[in-house]
Amino acid sequence: MQILFDLSPLMTLSNQMGQAVSGVRQKAQSSLRSVTEETITHMKDVMPVLTGRAKSSWGRWTSHMVLANPEANEGDAILEDNSEADLSITHGSAVPYMELLNAGHSKKAPPGFVDMAAEIAADTLEAAVDRAVAEVL
Repeated sequence: MQILFDLSPLMTLSNQMGQAVSGVRQKAQSSLRSVTEETITHMKDVMPVLTGRAKSSWGRWTSHMVLANPEANEGDAILEDNSEADLSITHGSAVPYMELLNAGHSKKAPPGFVDMAAEIAADTLEAAVDRAVAEVL
């Protein structure tokens, strides 16, 4: 007499789930990169400009936007892509007056324009990831 426990269907399900997780991760990475690029472009479009230093520094350094500002340099730009390691990308600007610009010290952009862009990006990314999960599952 024997009793057989066959969990092979569970292994098949486990393999399928692993493929689904991998698919969601790939779509999440793609969405993250896309939303990041859109947000960097948006920030450069809405950035108030006096010398161009802040605009040039957001995310990817673009020196051709800087007018005569000897303090502007590539070190002002912040762009750290960790999307493969931990699904994160950090972008921004290290110019010392960025907080003041976001607080409304320029009439060329509304107060909180950076915060508004971050909210839009977060909502866009969340929707993209939700679509990715729905497609894979």
